[in-house]
Amino acid sequence: MSASLLLLSVVAFQSIDYRDWKPFVRIDEFVPSEFKFDGESYSRSAETAYSVPEHRKRLLVTALEIPADKTIEEGWRPWFYISAVVETSRRPPSGLPLGDDAFFHGSGREAFLSCLVGRTIVKAQMEMPRGGAPDLALVEGAVRYVLANLAGRGHQGRGSAKVGGVLVPTSFSSPLGRFVPLDAWSRASGRKVDYDKRRGLASFTTNNGRKVTFALGAKGYQLGAKWVPLASPVARKDGQWLVPVRALEALD
Repeated sequence: MSASLLLLSVVAFQSIDYRDWKPFVRIDEFVPSEFKFDGESYSRSAETAYSVPEHRKRLLVTALEIPADKTIEEGWRPWFYISAVVETSRRPPSGLPLGDDAFFHGSGREAFLSCLVGRTIVKAQMEMPRGGAPDLALVEGAVRYVLANLAGRGHQGRGSAKVGGVLVPTSFSSPLGRFVPLDAWSRASGRKVDYDKRRGLASFTTNNGRKVTFALGAKGYQLGAKWVPLASPVARKDGQWLVPVRALEALD
């Protein structure tokens, strides 16, 4: 590599201060209580680790931006590989889409899930002792929570918003539109929402009987058997799941 290219690469990495990502990759409130925080690094990526030392379980979460001197393809490809021997998939274990692209790899006592949204990459990896099987719901949920936390960085709090005639007392805005907290909308509309918080999923039934599933970090939602795209991922900020107003208005 020439000196000029090396300098460009260093500048690209230095342009991002991953210490600012700490609130988004520290997912202590999501990780089961048996896992203890086991270290962090914010140099060339934002990385946090959780473990159950006595059982030799470990969950590692990594997040980073593709450097400016690389294309998305160049930056994304090293984060997955195809194997004819072990289980691999371009979808997470739940089968629900995740970000712009995803790659799941499972091999006995180890599993990892990588996801790409824009130029952001998030990966969760779980390692188990011999004879143990990784918790795939936990692996998927870790990626979804970090992606949703990062997506929520640019959302700004606003006042109330009307969603299909229902007044929701709190809302958020971003360049891609207006969002409301799912819990606040649920209370205002009287709609019961069922959460699978371990995997990062929320489901409810529309007035005409169709099941809807929103997934953290997903650029779309499931309506019956159909997948409906969204302009931006379902986000999370201050512990709240943020869903586009337009998506909720289109349901009934």
